[in-house]
Amino acid sequence: MLIAHSQGEAHQLVYGGLMRPRPGTKARDQILPEGMLNIAGSFSIYVMPTLEDVWKRLKEDIYWTADIWDKDRVIVEELLD
Repeated sequence: MLIAHSQGEAHQLVYGGLMRPRPGTKARDQILPEGMLNIAGSFSIYVMPTLEDVWKRLKEDIYWTADIWDKDRVIVEELLD
């Protein structure tokens, strides 16, 4: 999961979605049962004043509190605007 941050006053989700595995990898070429999505992860872009605000929001998310996300693989980055 990648959570990107952009400075601003609002506390809003700008965009989020799923990411497919990289082309040419075993994960991308894997054949899954019908109806299952082949995804490598997800991302969200938030507009918040600080990275600490992003981390606070992230740690309140049900996917975090229910241990659905792999917390060791979460990346929070700042976007340039």
